[in-house]
Amino acid sequence: RCRVAAGLGVPRALTTLVIATSFGAIACEHGAPGPTLDPGPAASTRFQDLNGVMWFYTTARDLRFADITRMMDDLHVGGIRVLGIYSPYDGNKEKFLGCAPRDFYATAPQSGSVQDFTEMVAAAHARGMKVVTYFVDIYIDKDSQFFRTAERQAAAGDRTSREAAAFHWTDDPGAPTPSPAAGPSAWQFSDVAGAYYWSLWEEPAFDYNQPGARAELA
Repeated sequence: RCRVAAGLGVPRALTTLVIATSFGAIACEHGAPGPTLDPGPAASTRFQDLNGVMWFYTTARDLRFADITRMMDDLHVGGIRVLGIYSPYDGNKEKFLGCAPRDFYATAPQSGSVQDFTEMVAAAHARGMKVVTYFVDIYIDKDSQFFRTAERQAAAGDRTSREAAAFHWTDDPGAPTPSPAAGPSAWQFSDVAGAYYWSLWEEPAFDYNQPGARAELA
């Protein structure tokens, strides 16, 4: 079974994208059949009060994109006009509800495939609905393959490779940290690289003053 959970917190910055002040999300019990949603008159009114926006924490709640696709008609009838997908990429569900990226080019296994995501978006668009996502591109999970590769390359003296060049390295922990800093900013020491890297929210940060970081984003 599925339940509608209203009032789940969403970072303030995203409200500027969806023009909404209250949010809901669907959480599904493990091992349950495919989710269904019966909006009902009261729920329909509540959804309209939410400006027609519903957030889905697919990575953290193990909710599949295909499940959302199957619910699309009920969501549309219930007044939902915008689907918010919180961190649709492969993220660490134990950190920030899944928004710490492990791989920007893949989806979380428990959420389904990139094709499933594409089909969900197409189903929403076919009903005149929109899809927005909360996407973190200022840091990456320190346990990601991307950063581990960067550490090994930096250890070998190569700070110009695709991975290593995306980060800011230093041998001086007293050096000023890069700016602007979108969150808690500090130098962290990498035992593998034998050097310090700039971090935001205690994760390896992309320094967009570095050409490598800009190239990766592009």
